[in-house]
Amino acid sequence: MRSTKSELLDALHELVDVCEVLGVHAPSPSEQQRVRDCAARVHEALAGLDDGDAMTATRADVVARVDALLAGLGDDEHEPSRWRSIRTPLLERYERLHRAWGDGDDRRVRQKPHNLARTGFHVLSGVMWALLYEYVLAREVLLWVLGACLVFFLTDDAMRRWFPERRSGFAVVVFRMLSRSSESSGIASSTWYALGLMVGVAFLPKPACMIGLLILAFGDPAAGVVGRRFGVRKIYRDKSVAGTLAFVGVAVVVAAVGLEWWRPMMEVGAWLGVAVVIAIAGAVAEVFGDTVPDNFSVLVVTGGLAAWFG
Repeated sequence: MRSTKSELLDALHELVDVCEVLGVHAPSPSEQQRVRDCAARVHEALAGLDDGDAMTATRADVVARVDALLAGLGDDEHEPSRWRSIRTPLLERYERLHRAWGDGDDRRVRQKPHNLARTGFHVLSGVMWALLYEYVLAREVLLWVLGACLVFFLTDDAMRRWFPERRSGFAVVVFRMLSRSSESSGIASSTWYALGLMVGVAFLPKPACMIGLLILAFGDPAAGVVGRRFGVRKIYRDKSVAGTLAFVGVAVVVAAVGLEWWRPMMEVGAWLGVAVVIAIAGAVAEVFGDTVPDNFSVLVVTGGLAAWFG
């Protein structure tokens, strides 16, 4: 059974996520209702927190910030700048709880709330880029496309941090689809993804880059889904044994299939051994993804090893 802390982190995550777009434009009726529904989930989770001085202070602080959001929904004229000033303290409180509880004794708390839509998008985008590289775009053209994506993401990173009032609604929607609210003050995972893929396309043989890309596309989501469901025992911060084993299992399959396609004459023992080494190296990169973002490191490390052994 999931803990109340986990429920609260998830509810806060969704609330700050939903509220971000309202810093750009006035809320539609459906967006207003989503904010109210998320706020109700936060209040419900807060009611289940254990009593104690620290928890009482946390409860009071979060309630005040959520109520300020709800009060802002009732404004006759929506002012995005005022909304951002209301949302920012709640985001900061979420990030503090996120850090404090993620490394605490409650191993059921997860720092990255489960979002199946985002997980599915991660898989589909990896497959899409692989198909484009294999069947549609030459390397030079793909590099130009990825460069344009990287410029867009870097620009949005800068705008989100220093000029939030000038961001377009499109940029906000893209950020919500590709990234997490906890990345709102730094470089988004989508930026690292585009940079890692650019490095792979530019410097690795196509088969090696494809192996790294597909390991990232399938292994990372597998680690997340399994880790959130069964990840009681942790390895490092919020990374679990179960999630890491899931990554290794998926990565071994992807690497083995990729190597068979690329080097069909490789001896069976070497073929399996190389696949395992690639998978384990990718898992290490994924575990330490908070140090070097895994959307960059997994593809570069696994693709680089595939090129080395291939």
